[in-house]
Amino acid sequence: MPAFALSLLFSLACTGTSVPIEVPGDSDEPVEPAVLGEEIYDSSRVLEIDIEMDADDWGLIRNQKRNLYQELTEETCLQQPFDSPYSWVSATVEIDGEVLENVAVRKKGLLGSVTPDRPSLKFRFDKYEEDRLFHGLTRLTFNNGRQDLSRLKSCMGYEIYAALGVESSRCSFAHITVNGEDLGVYSNVEPIKSEMLARTFGDGSGDLYEGTLSDFRTDWTGTFDDKEGSGDFSEIMAVTEVLESDPDDLIEALEPHLDVDQFIRTWAADGIVGHWDSYAGNTNNFYVYVDPSDGRLRFMPWGIDAILTGDEPFGVAQPRTVVANSALSQALYADDEGRALYWATMEEFLEVWSGEELADRVDEMQDLIKPYLADEYDNKSDWRAEGKRVREFVELRELAVLDELDDPPAMSTEGRAWPCLGEVGSVEVTFESTWGSYGRENTWAYGSGTFAYNYAGVDYPVTFTSAVLGEYETGNSVLLVTGQLETGANIAVYAVGTTEDMASVGTKAADWDTLTAYLLYDADGDYQNWATAAYLGGEVEVSEASEEIGSAYVASGEMIVWGAEER
Repeated sequence: MPAFALSLLFSLACTGTSVPIEVPGDSDEPVEPAVLGEEIYDSSRVLEIDIEMDADDWGLIRNQKRNLYQELTEETCLQQPFDSPYSWVSATVEIDGEVLENVAVRKKGLLGSVTPDRPSLKFRFDKYEEDRLFHGLTRLTFNNGRQDLSRLKSCMGYEIYAALGVESSRCSFAHITVNGEDLGVYSNVEPIKSEMLARTFGDGSGDLYEGTLSDFRTDWTGTFDDKEGSGDFSEIMAVTEVLESDPDDLIEALEPHLDVDQFIRTWAADGIVGHWDSYAGNTNNFYVYVDPSDGRLRFMPWGIDAILTGDEPFGVAQPRTVVANSALSQALYADDEGRALYWATMEEFLEVWSGEELADRVDEMQDLIKPYLADEYDNKSDWRAEGKRVREFVELRELAVLDELDDPPAMSTEGRAWPCLGEVGSVEVTFESTWGSYGRENTWAYGSGTFAYNYAGVDYPVTFTSAVLGEYETGNSVLLVTGQLETGANIAVYAVGTTEDMASVGTKAADWDTLTAYLLYDADGDYQNWATAAYLGGEVEVSEASEEIGSAYVASGEMIVWGAEER
């Protein structure tokens, strides 16, 4: 590939193919795919979007959330796609001065992006008004970037994927208000639907599957979500059978069912941008498309708002520019030819990677969205700091790739751990503290109580150290009860719920609907490096509570520790 500047490739990649497609509801004349929504995905400007809907409808959809905890603890775990809890409601939507009535709007998100304050949203223009299009499009998707304090990563990332030759969504910025409430800056990410598929592959009529904790191995294929409802999983099963048959020539065996070069390019792009929550990293956030041109699978990235940060994006002491936790990536990296293709692709990427130009692009995006951040932050210091980290990442990424190109790292053969959960222990806490103690100085000096911990049938002595709680964002509050093990490590119960629930007397279920609860672990014992050790279930019994700062809070909790099942 010639050494074009990335800025040039950005402009070329956004145009897509030039194959005409038919657009429902339009005239009989074919429309060039680049025309469909071109102005909607113009990343040099910010869309102004105002949504008006019934207040009760807004209250309904903003508080809906997916209970992944229940799905991972049920006997049917990973046997079917994850159910959607989200309802469509009607709204009047104004987009850059164009008013559309009776637009279908709903919340979106799996886990990390879900919040009632600034929910991610989807629009459907043709759900209540048959065949209606907006600039040739049937849908729009707006991501809140909750895991991205910079608000830059999604649009920056999709530009990079496109520049590296990976079929991927377009992205621009949007400033959204709902019923007059300013929600700030969102990423307007092109949905992976027929229009996008036609733009990128020239034909959008093939079968499409979304992968969420999905893989090409026994017991992991059930979560592939058949977006077209064809019921034909033959190519997914074919790839699974190839991988489990351990053929002498892996790539030759895969080629009839999978565009191997296209997969490796997507996988390598995930590696260079640090997409740890990808198919290769977490068997998550991806789509596979059965391209009608040859019936083979093609991959597309999704959910990329946690990229472009950190020198070790795939974990401490892990390879910095390659991850292979999924069945397909692991098999190809273990294969001499597949591993060589991966690093050859990375070397090709470096011909077009310009850290200086990408850093300039970060500055451009920051200048663009800064006036629209509204009340997303108490101050903009977090936004500036995260933007600086993105800038540092793109500037230094070439050195990280070169370092591993010279000496390709070995990879673990363990793969992504089985995510379904079983009961592995228990935690019991009793405590007294004061409302509003969370986030104050001397956090670890508040409260008194007891802390008991059992794991795998063994009781571990724990010394109670603190209990703090209070509101951490509008309408939501947190509870943190900590103790110290004999080893000096810290352990904690961390629970999040609405302020209304947390600050009232009664029994609160830790079921991820009322309370979301985790067991945290701090190996160093310095209260600085907490890691999630397990999910928690059970309940918290609150006997004294109030929202008044400094008021007494008395409670106890009997919690189930959920851990990975043996497979």
